[in-house]
Amino acid sequence: MNITIKSSRTVGGRIAAPPSKSMAHRAVLCAALANGTSHLHHLAFSKDISATLGAAGRLCARVTTGENDAVVEGLGRFLPVDAPVDCCESGSTLRFLIPLASLTGQEVTFTGRGRLMERPQSVYKTLYQQQGLRFEQGADRLTVEGALTPGEYELAGNVSSQFISGLLFALPLLLGNLLQQTYSLVDAVIVGRFLGINALASVGASTSVVFLILGFCNGCCGGFGIPVAQKFGARDYVTMRRLVFVSLKLSAVMSVAIALVTSLLCGDILRIMRTPDNIFPGAYAYLLITFIGVPCTFFYNLLACIIRALGDSRTPFWFLLFSTVLNIILDLFCILVLKWGVAGAGIATVVSQGLSAWLCYRYMMSRFEILRAQPGERRFNGRLARQLLGIGVPMGLQFSITAIGSIMLQSANNALGTACVAAFTAAMRIKMFFMCPLESLGIAMATYSGQNYGAGRPERVWQGVRASSLLMMVYWVFTFAVLMTASRTIARLFVDASETEILNDTALFLHVSVSFFPVLGLLCILRYTIQGVGYTNLAMLSGVSEMIARILVSLLAVPAFGYIAVCFGDSTAWIFADLFLIPAFAFVYRRGGGGGG
Repeated sequence: MNITIKSSRTVGGRIAAPPSKSMAHRAVLCAALANGTSHLHHLAFSKDISATLGAAGRLCARVTTGENDAVVEGLGRFLPVDAPVDCCESGSTLRFLIPLASLTGQEVTFTGRGRLMERPQSVYKTLYQQQGLRFEQGADRLTVEGALTPGEYELAGNVSSQFISGLLFALPLLLGNLLQQTYSLVDAVIVGRFLGINALASVGASTSVVFLILGFCNGCCGGFGIPVAQKFGARDYVTMRRLVFVSLKLSAVMSVAIALVTSLLCGDILRIMRTPDNIFPGAYAYLLITFIGVPCTFFYNLLACIIRALGDSRTPFWFLLFSTVLNIILDLFCILVLKWGVAGAGIATVVSQGLSAWLCYRYMMSRFEILRAQPGERRFNGRLARQLLGIGVPMGLQFSITAIGSIMLQSANNALGTACVAAFTAAMRIKMFFMCPLESLGIAMATYSGQNYGAGRPERVWQGVRASSLLMMVYWVFTFAVLMTASRTIARLFVDASETEILNDTALFLHVSVSFFPVLGLLCILRYTIQGVGYTNLAMLSGVSEMIARILVSLLAVPAFGYIAVCFGDSTAWIFADLFLIPAFAFVYRRGGGGGG
């Protein structure tokens, strides 16, 4: 067909642009996620817009419509989703809502009409599978379950902007983990600058043990929240209330038992960790207070998980922000005003966690009427307790096992004296900060490799590995220059300039670590690439390789060579992991058809 267009006489007048359906979808969802009431005017109603309004009303808002406008009242929480969410024939509605469903803490099923469910959703499918979440698409429905995690997300430039908008709606609500990580750096700076190297070493001497215990507690809490969310989604409120109160009773018993046992063994733990005598009293006081405060930490995390399970993902973040800010303020108050030293830092953490737990409980019981139980629903139930423990304990063990290698290395380092402990504590926090871009690069490769592997283009996975490796080397040159020239300056955030031994040891650790950042970068790229294409067990085994390496360094190298061996502990672990990952990647690549035969 040939079409010829010729100029004509001058055309004048006024043209009314039709309302944008694309913007209307986004406006409806922004209004639904915001607290309070929003008025949307000049809407051009269609089946698609009506589907998005209806879905918003099902998930998190009250919606009323007029002739060409709508009033959307955001509830600030997610409602129980007890039936499929109908997207009609709107692909836009479905693409916007899939990531938002991950915020509900429930299983969410979408249905549609026509051939809607036959449309590919490979972008989301890849993201969900990479993070071990449920994503099932059939001929007549699509079901998702599980929460996306914070991090760096990479999407191909040729995908619909609706995929990107959906993620942008969801991801800002998932920043709690990042906030928790920020505190540890600030806490170490406060202790090191105001109390000195012995105090910094006292806190750092037991970091891996604290991670082991609290990691187990946090994992259990996350596991306890899963059945609560399932019963909430099924609207089985009677069983849900029983699960909540059984989990509270279990947490009381478990947390008190953990606190009692660890407190009684506190001195033995520090001696096993070979804590130097001159920092032993401070390390003992800090660790003992931390162990005594386990119930506060346990309940704070459990209550936050329950609130999220009931569809409110925002309030736990605000309680976490409150806890973090209060912790910093109390740190300064207990250390500078009350002169409580290292014990003050521990007390500040326990008090802030305990107060946040109390506020969480008050909020939860006053906010959610469905939790107001009859006396019979508050009784302990052995069957439900076994169900909770069957999920929570394995998750707790999974969290704590990762600390084994670090405990061994820290124990070996503790035996070398206070200066080495303080240097190790400061250097580890600086190193973790500079490692973040490498971790983010790996996460980006997981998305990229999953998309291309799923599309049957494994050759692009190899291209991505090469491109990301080049970016990694560029970043390494920058980081190498910074840490080789400014390690001592950065370390002075933690200790005084007169502590030359600490500064020198910190700089040595950082110089060795940054020299092996290309090895670490390759580890991140290959591990996440392998995980992205679905071989999660191989990715996990690389972590086992790291653990074995750290144990060998701790038992063999540190006693023979001292602190310099500690400095090479992480880099040795990275080399061990790469020795496993390189052939593993070759296996995965060839199996996917990228080896050219």
